[in-house]
Amino acid sequence: MQTWFPFEIQVGLNGREWLARQMDRDQLRYRRHENKFLWVRDWQRAQRLLDEQLQTDWQRALDALQQEVHPLHPGHLGRMPVKYNWTAFQSEWATDIAFRRQEALEPWFERWLRQAMLSYDHNDILGFFGHAPSLYRKGRHRIETSVLANFEGRRVKHRMDTNSLKMYHEANVLRAETTLNNVDGIHVRRPPADDPQGPVRRRRMRRSVEDLPQRATFCQAANERYVEALAATAETRTLRELAEPLTRRVPEPGRASDAATRYVRGLNPLAELDAALLTAISDPRWMVQGLRNRDLVAALYPTPSDEPAERRRRSARVTRLLRLLRGHGLLDKVAGSHRYQVGAEARARIQALLACRNANPDQLIANAA
Repeated sequence: MQTWFPFEIQVGLNGREWLARQMDRDQLRYRRHENKFLWVRDWQRAQRLLDEQLQTDWQRALDALQQEVHPLHPGHLGRMPVKYNWTAFQSEWATDIAFRRQEALEPWFERWLRQAMLSYDHNDILGFFGHAPSLYRKGRHRIETSVLANFEGRRVKHRMDTNSLKMYHEANVLRAETTLNNVDGIHVRRPPADDPQGPVRRRRMRRSVEDLPQRATFCQAANERYVEALAATAETRTLRELAEPLTRRVPEPGRASDAATRYVRGLNPLAELDAALLTAISDPRWMVQGLRNRDLVAALYPTPSDEPAERRRRSARVTRLLRLLRGHGLLDKVAGSHRYQVGAEARARIQALLACRNANPDQLIANAA
């Protein structure tokens, strides 16, 4: 606490330490190394305990703490007693994935590290943070990726302005962690600040501790998008298992499977046109708001056309391609909208096929050996 006006108080909170004390209270056995839990007897119970932290009445809890360290407040303010305005200066939200053994994690971590460092561009990083790349002008944000190696190991960090998303591991735990220092560009669904019972709409996230649950939701979503994108590289099925179902014709989506059923053709992941289509829909930018017809048109036709007939032709072709992709289960339609999403299973198939297409014979032989 500052010893001069306005007597600012800074509070540091470690949620993992809090969780350890909760598990001690409930006699839930665990094994811990510093700020990570390497093993827990009941992971589901531990997660529920951690989720309880978000139900905290932060204003009341911090006011009680303030009375312990600064009991003169607010009496020393005379006729102008003002409560402390509690805000979040910085927040970190980590998602930990525990493997059974460190030896099982390390080979995958090396692959994920290369994937994160070499493959993700500024559009990918914007997508991880929940921003649609098309809404941001080039150069408006400072985006960078770095790898740091020290005695504890290596970590990769993606920075967007003053916020960051990083991945590292220790022992058998892989951690994805989002750090927020500035929330001005983040929007969440909440009621008005002066009317808690008012309409819930997309509004700017506040620094107030009232929005700590929204911070947690936003950061968890960023971590999950990141981990899901990395997980697409962790494919152990053979190329035949992945590709063969896509090469056969399948019923057109939305039609009953009877004698009059219409079919869509099979895909050829090694053909130029189909590879371009798979590359376009696998872009992580669509993970946030989904993919529309016009988005796929722009991806497949980089040069726009001023001719109305040509624009209609392109849109009609993309409509047929969307039907083709839906038939093969590579796209799911978002209910009540004209948007489509690539599911986790479809993303794994697409990434594996594209990686194989771009590999040279020596790499394939080495992997087969």
